Amino acid sequence: MLREYCVATLQEATVPILQARRDILAMATVSLRFTRSAATAVDISWTRSSHARIDFTLPIEKSEPRVALGYLPDELRWVPEHWRTGVISRSSPQTDYRGNHTLTLTVGRGVLEDLYWISSEDSVVPLTSAIFRTVPKQITDWQGRVQRTEHEERRIDLTALPLPLLPFLEGALKNKSINLHTTNDDPFLDNIASMIVKNTMPLADTGLEKATHNLSRSEIQKEIGAEWTQFIDSPWTKNHIGVLAKLKYVCETRETPRFHSLDLKGHYGFRLRTRDHTWIVGEVFRVTREPADVTDCVAQTEINNDGRGAVRFRNLVVRIESEER
Repeated sequence: MLREYCVATLQEATVPILQARRDILAMATVSLRFTRSAATAVDISWTRSSHARIDFTLPIEKSEPRVALGYLPDELRWVPEHWRTGVISRSSPQTDYRGNHTLTLTVGRGVLEDLYWISSEDSVVPLTSAIFRTVPKQITDWQGRVQRTEHEERRIDLTALPLPLLPFLEGALKNKSINLHTTNDDPFLDNIASMIVKNTMPLADTGLEKATHNLSRSEIQKEIGAEWTQFIDSPWTKNHIGVLAKLKYVCETRETPRFHSLDLKGHYGFRLRTRDHTWIVGEVFRVTREPADVTDCVAQTEINNDGRGAVRFRNLVVRIESEER
């Protein structure tokens, strides 16, 4: 009887079925939010068939900072993603419609309807205590003749039905937080915590540390001198063109760039004086360990037509930025 009432009164062609109220949780889109590159909160949302979305934001309880897999700070964004080592390449955080940096963990399954048949309760349950329907309204003149048809939004009260689903969601998620190290209040939150751990890594494990002081030229030479020499002595290829070719040629005559420290350990800038009285300017970054896909001793390049861009030789990544007077 109740089903027929809902179909007739609310003009619903069908009433979707859920086994239990908890099944609505699995229909959510779950996104991980980042602040200054560290994961700080989780956005849980549902798209509705009418009216506004349903959104909850749950903070991640304080622990060691975690960053997205494949993370590099802004200073190293020039390093091609597939050259980043020591991590699994995954989707990078994107900017959502509110301007937040987020990484989608699960995509919502469909949209929320206004009514559900809950099998475990053997009852139709509304999403909220009232719904709105747009209905036609005929505008007549003083003689009762129809002049035009307009549409108005009509509120339909559902308080006669069982407790809506929205209070259940609020009870499960409102004012809650995500703990990555202990059991949470709800298995749904435990599942989210597992996804966060799977899709992030501790910042300390990236091997990226802030430089505490500027190293001297000889100290930098000790750090990367051997790798730089191997890079310069690697075979020539058809990709050695423009500024890259000039850098390699000049260094093969044993000219040495002037290296200087940058903000991160293992990250250095350089300037190389050429015989044309120009300076080749660039950066060098030593990754934590040699990439797994190295199969030979040939440098890999991602450069443009004038020889500027990025070059990788084993665990040394070189950025050729410019040639200037």
